[in-house]
Amino acid sequence: MARLEDKQIANRNAVVFAGVSLVWLLLDYATKQWADAASVGDILWAGIPGVFDFRLVHNTGAAWGILDGSTFGLGLFALVFCAVLLIAAHLRRTRANALEMVGFGLVLAGGLG
Repeated sequence: MARLEDKQIANRNAVVFAGVSLVWLLLDYATKQWADAASVGDILWAGIPGVFDFRLVHNTGAAWGILDGSTFGLGLFALVFCAVLLIAAHLRRTRANALEMVGFGLVLAGGLG
């Protein structure tokens, strides 16, 4: 009986992981297409006028401009990280809860995006 339950959990987790990853990748792609229609420095959304707004800027490095201009190295790191994440998600598929698989899916989509 436990084997059937493990298989059901693994299947549910695979669907959650794949679904979240796909939806988040599509949202990432759509927002990048929307932003590409603007020029650098343009306000994309006014937010709260006079308090904050969202302006288009391009960062060719990691967070806060770390490793600026190292897009190849960062891309390679992201691919390796995503491969390790896929292995970890596969190994956890029968023991993880759905929320953990949501987290795995969001991180994978962020790395691929």
